[in-house]
Amino acid sequence: MRTILKSILLMSLCSSATAPAMAINRANHDKEETNIHEEEASDSTRHQPLTESSVKLNEVVVTGLTGSQKLKQSPAPISFVSARQLEMQPSTNIIDAIAHQPGVSQITTGSGISKPVIRGLGYNRVVVVNDGIRQEGQQWGDEHGIEIDPASVHSVEILKGPASLMYGSDAMAGVLIFHSAPTLAKGDMRANFSTGYQTNNGLFDYSLNFTGNQGGFVWNTRYSGKMAHAYKNKYDGYVFGSSLREQAFSQLLGWNYRQGHSHLTLDYYHLTPGIVEGERDEKTGELEIPEGYDAKSYGKPMPYQQIHHYKAVLDNSWFLGDGNLKFLLGYQQNRRQEFEEEENPKECGLDFMLHTMNYDLHYLSPEMNGWKFSTGINGMWQQSINKGSEFLIPAYHLFDYGVFATVSKEIGKLNLSGGIRYDHRHLHSEALREEDDAESNDSFRFQAFKRSFEGVTGSIGLAYEILPDFNLKLNLARGFRAPNISELSSNGVHEGTQRYELGNTSLKPENSWQFDLGLDYSSPIISAEL
Repeated sequence: MRTILKSILLMSLCSSATAPAMAINRANHDKEETNIHEEEASDSTRHQPLTESSVKLNEVVVTGLTGSQKLKQSPAPISFVSARQLEMQPSTNIIDAIAHQPGVSQITTGSGISKPVIRGLGYNRVVVVNDGIRQEGQQWGDEHGIEIDPASVHSVEILKGPASLMYGSDAMAGVLIFHSAPTLAKGDMRANFSTGYQTNNGLFDYSLNFTGNQGGFVWNTRYSGKMAHAYKNKYDGYVFGSSLREQAFSQLLGWNYRQGHSHLTLDYYHLTPGIVEGERDEKTGELEIPEGYDAKSYGKPMPYQQIHHYKAVLDNSWFLGDGNLKFLLGYQQNRRQEFEEEENPKECGLDFMLHTMNYDLHYLSPEMNGWKFSTGINGMWQQSINKGSEFLIPAYHLFDYGVFATVSKEIGKLNLSGGIRYDHRHLHSEALREEDDAESNDSFRFQAFKRSFEGVTGSIGLAYEILPDFNLKLNLARGFRAPNISELSSNGVHEGTQRYELGNTSLKPENSWQFDLGLDYSSPIISAEL
């Protein structure tokens, strides 16, 4: 059971303009009024009466290969989750909120830890995009979730199948694109407060938001919090180690001007989830619970994780004639710690610190006789450091880039689109000895190595309107994924998964082919897809 109380304070200083919508998923009435023309003569004034007309829109606009396009015109399989759908879905995190979408599921190891799965593939085979850049936070681990505040997500696009043309390696299963709310119209300011409660684990959450646009200066400030004690199931009762605490803060500052916009987004996310170990009594099979454990405590049980994720994204967009040039630059720092020992509660075992720089520069052309194209380059630089007393993966450096070109053509009721991309990734792993004074190669916990990976991906497809609101779609795509650092060189006990993990430095990249055939129907009151 979840109760949502929401109050909205709206201060509108200028209501003549409407906020630009990134995606529309419901019938929307736009009223167009004629201007009053007054012609003054020396002895008379003429008044033109107002007339009103309504236009009904039922189009979902998504991120296409060559910029925004209508969902029905995209040959690739895409699902869209609106803000209203997210509000109506009780959940403990953002992946939990979309896990019931067709073709989507999740892997969860606790209330605050959920990993997306698209068509049976997850981990580093799914790319998550937030604030315009791919989210990087040790997503190779079983108990590593997604460091995103659910309250900051306005809508979600789910791209199913190889989507490497725009996002590079790892987008083999698909891409989750989390959109924030669009900026308001000039002169508008809004404040809102939302809260929720869930009975099973006593989850209580809240979010405060203030956003506005004054003379082109835009801002969006949000603070969110969440806490929950252990959840309860019918087999074990309350499950020890499943409590969590979460805090998040985000701040957007920017300027909208005639030639484009420049926005700076700052995010901080802090999650403290317990680790569900699941140890059971050998005779009774019952879940072992420490003496004196309070199942309804909101404190931190041992063992537990602590995750800090910092992010800064500079988003620039400029109009060049009727075309558009976009440049994004982002920095992320992910700090993940595991605390295990009762005797030393402040000393962490595993302690990963990951630095990531993301970059993306691409050009979107205007439509020319039904043709549109885009081209660009994007990628990332990473540095991972081990700061703990235990080691599972080595410290490493990574740099990759990808160049791509896409094109689309509209011919009456037929829409064709496709593209090609080349990716290159270089990874340098650092050596680590078990003992500083050891000389034997057997003393190396991790051997230093260098690997480079490259791949070519592509996509081609069509969407044809058979009847009004009824469309046929075909798409063929090739995916590419380079092996991650855990698969290549992990060597140690992973307490969170209770297993010993050992990598293989000779692994080769993965490649995939996928063919999609789809039929979809959409009307103002019903939509269906096969």
